[in-house]
Amino acid sequence: MTDPVPYSIEAERSVLGAILLNSECMDIAGDLLGLDDFYRSDHRTIYATMLHLNKQQSNIDVLTVAESLEGKHQLETVGGL
Repeated sequence: MTDPVPYSIEAERSVLGAILLNSECMDIAGDLLGLDDFYRSDHRTIYATMLHLNKQQSNIDVLTVAESLEGKHQLETVGGL
């Protein structure tokens, strides 16, 4: 039996929150973290949206992330605004 992979929900929230507060953090996070580094599926969905916005050179903030998630009918699945 393999040991469970360690994770920290608080650390995941902190990363996502830091990116929302300062989109320049996305450059650092994007180099270090992949989707599989997030344990929670809602966090993976939010991070994937942030990666997509960053690739499109769009602003990354609460409104743009929420609008992008809403456009993909995923806003409610990640817990809403």
